Amino acid sequence: MINIRHIFFDLDNTLWDFPKNSREVITDLFHEYNLESRCNVTASDFIAKYEHINEVLWEKLRKQEITKEQLRSSRFYNSMQHFGHDDYELGYRMEEEYVKRSPYKKNLMKGTLETLEKLSTRYQLHIITNGFKEVQYTKLENCGLKSYFNHIIISEEVGYSKPNSKIFEVAIERANAKPAESLMVGDDLEIDINGARAAGMQAIHFTTQIPTETSNSNESINALPELLQRLSF
Repeated sequence: MINIRHIFFDLDNTLWDFPKNSREVITDLFHEYNLESRCNVTASDFIAKYEHINEVLWEKLRKQEITKEQLRSSRFYNSMQHFGHDDYELGYRMEEEYVKRSPYKKNLMKGTLETLEKLSTRYQLHIITNGFKEVQYTKLENCGLKSYFNHIIISEEVGYSKPNSKIFEVAIERANAKPAESLMVGDDLEIDINGARAAGMQAIHFTTQIPTETSNSNESINALPELLQRLSF
């Protein structure tokens, strides 16, 4: 980590605990709308199927094969359909409630606030996130994260999604930074890390997985506070 002046963070799964927050909301909706009876399925199995469908739809959105509206109208409806319950209106209501509630969840990855507090004394911090602007801004504001960041770059606003190098280039330009002095920290090796490196940035992969023998431990961390050690705090 040489000559770093700017640190760019991914939001979901890096700072904001997306799986925990999302599952809490879906579990509530599952019980409120009596999906156990409607779909003859447990909450955990329904969530597992939803997460798979959502991941596939997001990949299509990143490739511009579907629209934001198509993603939102499909993920809960398709999940219920998988378990034999065909109810488009219910899927739409669940989607509306999910989008309304989930940004107000406050679970963060361990050590997030402490790490940002220390880093902000020495570096300019920024966000680069794939997502919907109304949701991502609410998350940042509600969790007390927004004040740490000089610039917030959201894919929906700039028209490019990670790993497209153009979103990283936009972020670097807005921050008045240089690629070589910019560090990207994110949880997705392809979307965050390889995308950033393609734009000339340095990068650290944040992963909760135990490093394998083939992984480069100098390029990954397993907890956010480890970033302080890498930057010689």
